Amino acid sequence: MKYCRILLVARSHPPMNKDFDDFCESNKVRNNYLLESPQFKMIYDTLINNPESIKAYKEYSKEGKQALLYNAPAIETIIDTMDRSEVYYKVNTLKQLIGKMILFVLSPEYKTEKKRKIPQKQNLRYFKNSAIFVKNRG
Repeated sequence: MKYCRILLVARSHPPMNKDFDDFCESNKVRNNYLLESPQFKMIYDTLINNPESIKAYKEYSKEGKQALLYNAPAIETIIDTMDRSEVYYKVNTLKQLIGKMILFVLSPEYKTEKKRKIPQKQNLRYFKNSAIFVKNRG
């Protein structure tokens, strides 16, 4: 039920101008099988690439927090619906690509500053580290 509620909220906002294909092309990850996963595309289209998320990512970044923390639980809920073989064997690639998605929607205004451990109190199953983004100067 929680999963459906997350999607209804996320779908009520139109996607921003950088679509999933733009992300794939910009990162030269076209041959990665995760990009063929409907759930992976759903993470980008409904959770990452929407005005509320982008605004929150910027606010978190301004506060020195990891942007991923804004919607990591919802992202993990969708990951749980993915084929177990996709998640188990490629979990590091999956986590890296989600971080790249967040950076993609924030660019060119933001860049990665550093990675930090995610506090255990977040109770995340897949994400243990996440990037902190800072505004580009100039």
